Amino acid sequence: MNSKSIFPINKTPQLSSKEYAVIRSYILGPGEGEVLTYLHINDMFLLGIDNVEENLHLIPKHILRKHLYRVQKLSSKYYEFRLANKYINPSYEFPEYVRINNFGDKKTGWLTHNPVKVKISLTGDISLMNV
Repeated sequence: MNSKSIFPINKTPQLSSKEYAVIRSYILGPGEGEVLTYLHINDMFLLGIDNVEENLHLIPKHILRKHLYRVQKLSSKYYEFRLANKYINPSYEFPEYVRINNFGDKKTGWLTHNPVKVKISLTGDISLMNV
């Protein structure tokens, strides 16, 4: 059985207060676990698409655009995402705004939204980003 939690990283590597690593930790003890991804404000993520790692090249761009979010706010307790093309509208309603509070599979869980870090080229091509 494993326990999942979110920790700000303040050891190796050195991150500023606005940068967090999402860690999957196990009951095996402190220091055990695996880094899922690093979060920085304005990083881009695809949320709500299953198996995106294997099928990114098969998904049409207009579908990807509807699931493309940027990191808006970081905290040690939650992460806030906003649709990438919604910079002015201060709405806190889904789908324009997503807040992840835990690693669970409920409404605000990491597993529910399945965030995958991506990068966008100058020509608008979306590709997966390594951790």
